[in-house]
Amino acid sequence: MTTTTTTTAAQAQVEHIDPQTLVLEENVRQHRVELDEGFLDSIRASGVLTPVSGRRADDGTVYVRYGQRRVLAAREVGLETIPVYMNATEGTVTERIVSQYVENERRAEMTDADRVDALRLLELDGMSAAKIAKATGTKKDTVAASLKIAASETARAAIATDVTFDVALALVEFEGDAEACEAILDAREGDLAWITQRLRDDRARTRIWEAAAAEEAAKGYPVIGRDSNDYESLYGLTDAPAEAEERPEVDPEQHTGCPGHAVRIHVQHVAQELVAVTAVCTRADLHHPRWSRNDQKVDISTLPEEEQEAAREAARAERRRLIENNKSWDAAETVRREWLVTLLSRKTLPKDAAAFVAVTLARHSYEASASPSEFAGELLGFSGYDMKAQISGLVESQPAKAGHVNLALTLAARENHTSREAWRTPNATDTAYLLRLEAWGHHLAPVERIAAGYPEAADDTQD
Repeated sequence: MTTTTTTTAAQAQVEHIDPQTLVLEENVRQHRVELDEGFLDSIRASGVLTPVSGRRADDGTVYVRYGQRRVLAAREVGLETIPVYMNATEGTVTERIVSQYVENERRAEMTDADRVDALRLLELDGMSAAKIAKATGTKKDTVAASLKIAASETARAAIATDVTFDVALALVEFEGDAEACEAILDAREGDLAWITQRLRDDRARTRIWEAAAAEEAAKGYPVIGRDSNDYESLYGLTDAPAEAEERPEVDPEQHTGCPGHAVRIHVQHVAQELVAVTAVCTRADLHHPRWSRNDQKVDISTLPEEEQEAAREAARAERRRLIENNKSWDAAETVRREWLVTLLSRKTLPKDAAAFVAVTLARHSYEASASPSEFAGELLGFSGYDMKAQISGLVESQPAKAGHVNLALTLAARENHTSREAWRTPNATDTAYLLRLEAWGHHLAPVERIAAGYPEAADDTQD
C-alpha cells in the first residue's frame, strides 16, 4: 500500500509505504539496534510520527537511509504504512556513511526536565497517568514518578539544573526538609540509595522516639533529650555505703523517688519500632559510684585540665562515630538486601555464582546450615508461611531455577552472619562477602567499605 503527499520542498514527496516492502540500506548503526518495549509501545500507539528518509531505485524498490529503528519497530508492531520522505539520492558510499553518521551523532536527546514538563502538560490536559504511559510508550512507574517531580517545587527546580531523575525523585520525598534535601544534593555518586534510606530511618526514628517520649512524659517521668549526655546509668550507681563490699546497682523502681530520676529512650530497631526505655539519674551526686576509681581503666581526673578535656572530647567523638555508623549500617543493610532481591530476579546470574556457593558450603558450612529458609524465600520474592515448600516447589516446577535457589540460600546465610559488628570489628567472613557483592555490582556505602577492609575515610562518618 502506497499513498503520496507532495511537500513544499522541490521534487520531494512523502509517501506512505508498507514497511515490510522497504529495504534498509547498509547503516552505520550495526552493533546495537535496540527495540525496547517503550519504543515499540510508542510506535504501536502513535505510529511513526517522523518520516524516514528514503529513495526509489529504477526498479521501484524503496531504500531507507535514515530511520532503520522506526522501520523495524513498524514491522514488529504490524503497521500497515509509515511515512517515507523521498529526499535521498543514491550517492557514493562515502556520502552515505557521512550523512548517516551526522544524522545519528548530532542528535540531542530530550533532557529529564523536558520529559517531566511534557508529561505534566499531558496531565494538565486531562490525561490519566495510565493513558499517558500508553500514549507515550513510557513505563507507568516512570510516568507516576515524573508527575510527582513536576508537582514538587524543589524537585522541579533541581531537575532543571540537570540533577539526575533519581535525585529529583528523592527530593520529592523530603520536600520541605531543607537539611535532608541538602544531603541528597550533596550525595556522592552511588551513595544516593543508602543516604535516602538513612534519611527515611532518621525520620521514622524521630517519630518513634517522640511517641515513646510522650508516653513516658504522661507517666510523669522527665525524659532525657536525644542528644544529652547529662545523666548516669543506674547500673553504675549504688546506694550502698562506700565501705560496703556488696554494691548492687540502684533499683529502678525505688529510684523513682530520687529528684534526679529520668528515663532515657533509645530506638533500637526502626523497622520493628523496637524501643528501650531505661531509668537514669541526673543527680549522680545523691548516690555512690558502684566501683572505686582504682577499678577504672583510666582516672581522667588525675590528668592535667587540658588533657582531661581532650580525653572527654575523644570519648564523645568515638561515641558519635559509634552511633552514626550504627545508623548508617542499618540503612545500608536495607539497601543491600533490596539489591540482593534485584540480583536474584535477573535471568542470568553472575558467572562465578556457583563458585561462591561452593566456597560458602566448604568454608562456612555452619552459617549455611544454621540459616533459616525464611530469609532465602524473601530474597526470592516469596511471602507467607512454609518457605521451604515454596522454595523446593520452585525448583521442582522449574529445574533451571536451581542455581537461583542455591544462590539465594547461600546469600541468606552470609547475610545473616553480618551485623553492626562487621564494621566495628571487621572479620574475614563478612569482608569476603561484601567484596563479592561489590564485584557483582553492589555499591558499598562508606560503613560497608569499613567492614570490607577499605581504609576509613575522614568523612565516612555521616554527621
